[in-house]
Amino acid sequence: LLADYAGRFDTALVEDLGCRAPWLIAERIETVRPGNRFSRGLDLGCGTGLMAEALAGRDDHFTGCDLSPEMIARAEAGQRSPWVVVAEAATFLSERTQPLDLVTAADVLVYVGALDSLFRHVAVRLAPGGLFAFSVEEACDGDLVLRDSLRYAHSESYIRRAIAEADLVVVSIARSTLRFDRGAPIRGLLVVARLAR
Repeated sequence: LLADYAGRFDTALVEDLGCRAPWLIAERIETVRPGNRFSRGLDLGCGTGLMAEALAGRDDHFTGCDLSPEMIARAEAGQRSPWVVVAEAATFLSERTQPLDLVTAADVLVYVGALDSLFRHVAVRLAPGGLFAFSVEEACDGDLVLRDSLRYAHSESYIRRAIAEADLVVVSIARSTLRFDRGAPIRGLLVVARLAR
């Protein structure tokens, strides 16, 4: 079943649901660091490599990690990202030794729930001046809400608090429609953070 879904993932996500998160994140990165090229980056929950496609030409070495071997196979087949690995995000971050100057997470933190631990893992691996850019669906009725879609939504106050507790600082927060669900727009936050020190 998952192998079948991986084969139609891009169509389902981009055409059917109107997912725009990778391209919106890339726009926020460009706004924060116009024309900047990143030497070493990591895309958490990379799926089929849409974030790598959105950042094409702006990175020298951009690794993607995802729990699904089927998604990784699609990313490799599509040649969007030459460096992909099957791994859980926090585990992969904890095993890395090289500093990263860009970490992204497009439409993946909705499956994580509490973000405190993951943010700390990201902070440990960020190089000085490195950026952490991600999207979350915005919760307006609590800090952390599990929706009927089985996707988590996070409030801006929760995100700011988790960022600060991880020794990161917010560089930019913007609101936008991330995708659609049964025709209804799903609003979210596009966040760019960096190390506080």
